[in-house]
Amino acid sequence: MRINNTIKTLIISDFFILSGIGLISPIFAVFVTKQISGGDLKMVGFASMIYLFCRAVIQLIVARFVDKQSSEKYDFAFLLAGSFLLGLTPLGFIFSSLPWHIYVLEALNGLGFAMALPCWYAIFTRHIDRGNEGLEWSASDTSITFGQAIAAAIGGLLAEKYGFPPIFLLISALSLVGAAFLIFIFRDLKSQKIVITRESSEDFIRPLRKRLIHKRIY
Repeated sequence: MRINNTIKTLIISDFFILSGIGLISPIFAVFVTKQISGGDLKMVGFASMIYLFCRAVIQLIVARFVDKQSSEKYDFAFLLAGSFLLGLTPLGFIFSSLPWHIYVLEALNGLGFAMALPCWYAIFTRHIDRGNEGLEWSASDTSITFGQAIAAAIGGLLAEKYGFPPIFLLISALSLVGAAFLIFIFRDLKSQKIVITRESSEDFIRPLRKRLIHKRIY
C-alpha cells in the first residue's frame, strides 16, 4: 500500500514536532520548580491552564477562518506559521527566570498549536487515500506515540546529565525540522478546496447502493 506524498509528509512533520515537545513533557514541572524564581506546582497548573485555554479558543477562530477560504494555501500558511512558532518558543525557556516568562511562552505554545492543528487536520482529511482512512490515521497516531515514548525517556536522561538548556535546544531543532518538512507539500495543495455537496456524495453512494442491491437479489 502506497501512501501519497501529502499524507506521508504530514506524518513525518508531526513526528518531529510532537516528539520534540515530548522531550519536555515529563520534566516540565521539575524545570519550573527548580529553575524559575517562585516556581511551584501551583504555577505549573496555571501555566498549563493558559496553554490549554489559548489553544482551545484560538483554534476555533483559526478553523472558522480557513474553512471560509477558497484555497488550501491559507491552511498551509497557518500550519507553517504555527509549526515554526512551536519550534522557536522552546528557545525562550532557556532565558526564563520569572513566572510571567513561563506564562507568556505557554500562551505562545497555545497559539502555535491553535494555528497548526486545525489546518493539519483539514489538509490530512482532504488528501487521505480513500479506502485507507483507518490505516493512515493509525499510522499518524502510531508514529506520534512511538516518538513521544522515546522522547520522554531521552528527555529525562538528558535533564539528569546535562540540565535543561540542551533539551530546549533539541526540542527547537526537532520542531523546526518538522516545520521545514511541510514545504514539500506545497505543490500538492489545491487552489480550490474540495467541497462535498449532497449531490456529489450521492454520486459516490449511488453506485455502492446498486452493488449492495445486486448482491442482495442474487
